[in-house]
Amino acid sequence: MTESKPINVEFVSALLAEDEVGSVIRSHLYIEAQLSEFLELTVVEPKFLADLDLSYAKKVELACCLGFDAKFRGALKRIGKLRNDFAHDLSSSLSQKVVSDLYNALPEFGQKAVHLSVDMLHQMCKVVPQPSTYDQLPPKMQYLLIALNLERICSAACEFVGESRSRARRYD
Repeated sequence: MTESKPINVEFVSALLAEDEVGSVIRSHLYIEAQLSEFLELTVVEPKFLADLDLSYAKKVELACCLGFDAKFRGALKRIGKLRNDFAHDLSSSLSQKVVSDLYNALPEFGQKAVHLSVDMLHQMCKVVPQPSTYDQLPPKMQYLLIALNLERICSAACEFVGESRSRARRYD
C-alpha cells in the first residue's frame, strides 16, 4: 500500500473560510473534480466523457464500475445529496444528524482515517483550545474532516491510476 496522501492545504483553507453552505458546495466541487479526473484516467477515450453529460451521481457509479473503491460509494453519493440539499435550500445546516449520517456512510477504515486527521487539522488551523477527539468537534469541523478524507481518497485513486498507466506505457 502507498503512503498516506498529504493534506490539500488549499482545499482545507477554502473550506475553513466558507460558511456551511459554501463549505458543502466547495467540498463537493473539489471531490467531483477528482472523480472526473479519475474517469478521464481510467476510460480508453476520455474525450467522449463530455458527450455523456454525467451527473455527479452517475460519475460516482461509473467510477465504481471502473475500479474506484465501491466502499466509498455511499459516502460519495451522500455528499452529492447534501450538496443538492444546500444548493436548493439555503436554510440547510450541518446538523449533528446530517454529519453523523455522512460519517456512518464511510467504510470503517474511512471512519478511522477521519479520527486520525483531527491532529493534522489542529496543526493546520492552530485551533486553541483543541478538542482532543473527533466527537468533541462542532459539526462543521467534523464535516470538514470527512470531506477532506473523501477528497484525499479520490486524489489517491487518481494518483494510483496515473502511476499504473505510466508504468504500463514504459513496458509497451
